Amino acid sequence: MEAECWMWVVAGDDIAGSWQHWDLMFQELTWLRTVLNMQNSLNGYWQTVNTFYKEEVKKQYTSIYINTTQNFILPKNYSIELAGWYSSGGGWGLSEWKPIGGLDIGIQKKFPQKKSDLRLSFRNILNTQDYGNTTSVPEQNLCLKSSANWSNPNFSITFMHSFGNDKVKAKRDRSTGAEEEQGRAN
Repeated sequence: MEAECWMWVVAGDDIAGSWQHWDLMFQELTWLRTVLNMQNSLNGYWQTVNTFYKEEVKKQYTSIYINTTQNFILPKNYSIELAGWYSSGGGWGLSEWKPIGGLDIGIQKKFPQKKSDLRLSFRNILNTQDYGNTTSVPEQNLCLKSSANWSNPNFSITFMHSFGNDKVKAKRDRSTGAEEEQGRAN
């Protein structure tokens, strides 16, 4: 059993101050591909910002972001997808945001003979996509709060049908005489 994964590590500086960033990403485990496709990522950063309002302000932020998508392949052309994400909070400039995340789930039935799919999706099922942002520099008389609801829990039913002709696709995928001649010339 062979597993595939990729990893990137990145570090750098930002014009606004000192910025360090690291990423770790895992994608698709090959040995599970027949029953489970997954993509997971973990990102984090530590940041020091030297910025200015009425006078210089120095802020430090750390944040972790996790994202996962799991696609379970079931018998009889069914599949279930579970997707979630979480941000531990963080900041940019003078502003800090609170933790936020979301969880979605969907089920799909494919009808290959009829070239159709039926999907049922539930989004933000935990009702956790409330964004909150605070800017607080009380010694300079600066205090702001904002909030927003990015998405309410919701669901959808989607039916998709392909009206395409398989014979046209086969003709489109054929090689041309010029391509065959080029192959012989090399």
